[in-house]
Amino acid sequence: MPTISKGLSMWLFGRTAVLDDFSDRLNHVWTFGLLILIGCIVSWRQMFEHPIRCWCPPEFTHSMVIYTETQCWNSYYIVHRRDEFTSSSLVPLLVRDYTDASSQIQESTTTFTLYQWLPLILCLQALLFKLPHILFYIFHVYSGISFDKISDLTAGYEHKTLVERSVLAKQVARYVSNWCRHLSCLPWRWLSVTWLIVKILYVVNVVEQLVLVQRLMRISDSLGTDSQSYGYTIINNLLSKNQTMWKSSPAFPRKVFCEMKIRYVQNEQMYMLQCNLPSNTFNEAAYVFIWVWLLFVTVVTCTSLGTWILRTIIPVPRNRYISRMMELSANSSCTRNDVARLSSDIGEDGVIVLKLIAANSSELFVADVVHNMTGTVDQKHETAVHSLENL
Repeated sequence: MPTISKGLSMWLFGRTAVLDDFSDRLNHVWTFGLLILIGCIVSWRQMFEHPIRCWCPPEFTHSMVIYTETQCWNSYYIVHRRDEFTSSSLVPLLVRDYTDASSQIQESTTTFTLYQWLPLILCLQALLFKLPHILFYIFHVYSGISFDKISDLTAGYEHKTLVERSVLAKQVARYVSNWCRHLSCLPWRWLSVTWLIVKILYVVNVVEQLVLVQRLMRISDSLGTDSQSYGYTIINNLLSKNQTMWKSSPAFPRKVFCEMKIRYVQNEQMYMLQCNLPSNTFNEAAYVFIWVWLLFVTVVTCTSLGTWILRTIIPVPRNRYISRMMELSANSSCTRNDVARLSSDIGEDGVIVLKLIAANSSELFVADVVHNMTGTVDQKHETAVHSLENL
């Protein structure tokens, strides 16, 4: 079992052979870890602290109080109805049987409670942030190149001699050149398209989660009218100087009434108990932070997607990267035509692989690889010219 746990943790957190940028790591590393951490804290508070406290009658024993709090915590619906004593106030009631509650209570709204399931919800949210990264790692192999093989090939680069580095650079250049040669002449190939789909999945996931949190935390009165944006409510709460004027979300009620039936032999006694939910104070504060964090991740991810599309469509950044690598090489004397020829030959997929090699070794090693690839491209170009002359 420890071996399985170690392998799972390495699979989730230890994959360094996948190229990603800041926005990708912000999604599948930082946001994933943040949601898991908050989920663990919420789960610990629900398991080892008292998430609900009920005011019970004096005749209740200690075991009856524990049973009452367990039953009220496991209630699934909140029903808002008019108070019998004060007609102007609305009382949130915890009930278990939605059919009976809806048939007996008039002028009311019902809400399915989710705060009991917050640990599972947070884990599901975290998994959705990790899923695009896992899909990219699975489907990039169909491009014909393996990131793990490149990582293993360049492992221990800093401990090799100059001669060994030169030989390794020729081997890597031959490997990448042969791989690019079997692809089409388009700059967008399987690897680029896969990465584009993954980035779109990141955007769709974070936007959809932001919308769902917005709907969950939306502020409205108990009858479902006068709805306000939760972001607008957060800003007003932060700007408010009086903390008692803060508006709380109905998704995390603080004080509720709990209807419960207890059978004594043949008689059935109905109780309405007033309960306090102290854990919901932390839960709502946690989701306020999550909402702000998701808004930040949404802006960064959408910006990264737009920037990456422009950099892929326009060949200027690709040519600039290859030119910079050639300038780092001490033996390079390539012209602008050589840069354009190599850029069109390897396309965006080749640049992605070169950046992966740089992430696992150094840019100086990539410069040597590009220098050797330039010689391969020139040799291939000369072979094509001779074949045309022979015709």
